[in-house]
Amino acid sequence: NFILFLVQAPVLAALLNIVFKNPGRYLPLSFYFCLTVSTIWIGGVSAVRAIAAEWSVLKREYRAGLSINAYLLSKLIHILFSSFLSGVLFFAVLVFLFHGYDLNRWLLLLICSGTVSGAVLGLCISSFSTHYGIAVSALPLVFIPQIFFSGILIPFDRMSQIGVFLSQLTVSRPLFAIYKQICILQTSLGTPGEWQTLFFLLTGLIILTRIAIYFHIVDR
Repeated sequence: NFILFLVQAPVLAALLNIVFKNPGRYLPLSFYFCLTVSTIWIGGVSAVRAIAAEWSVLKREYRAGLSINAYLLSKLIHILFSSFLSGVLFFAVLVFLFHGYDLNRWLLLLICSGTVSGAVLGLCISSFSTHYGIAVSALPLVFIPQIFFSGILIPFDRMSQIGVFLSQLTVSRPLFAIYKQICILQTSLGTPGEWQTLFFLLTGLIILTRIAIYFHIVDR
């Protein structure tokens, strides 16, 4: 896991450099979409095994008096710290490879927001999985809709009502919208509404994670 942690961000950054080797004077919107999905993936992969690999230990510790809230908080602190480091590493490699472009502190903020969002999503998937192998298998099933419903493939006004509804449940939609506002429209920090949407989605994922842990380890 540690080797994957160190390798995946530079590898993805290098692949982006191959794809966008000569994009012109400005980096296109598709570049920022790739950043959106890449950072969600980086965070998700790093956290998807965190809970599912510990069920037997967690049940035993819970019977011994471990607080679910304390356990979840410790996991959140760990994955948020590791995903933040992944984001910083990813940004550093991007700055080195795309040295001719203005990749500033706002982009660092967005990249770290993406890795953190992906980590919370991965932790939620892990809490609903009975085994870490199931969690790893489920990650692509949750990740792919982040691409489909982000708004890059088809405008929301041309999407079905079900598609629009599902897009509101993805972390990629508000995150990609913030990328567009800051990196394309040059709006400082984007609009508060998108940040609030992202915050509420992540809060909802954490609540779902707490519920899933409870029902998994509490004897009924």
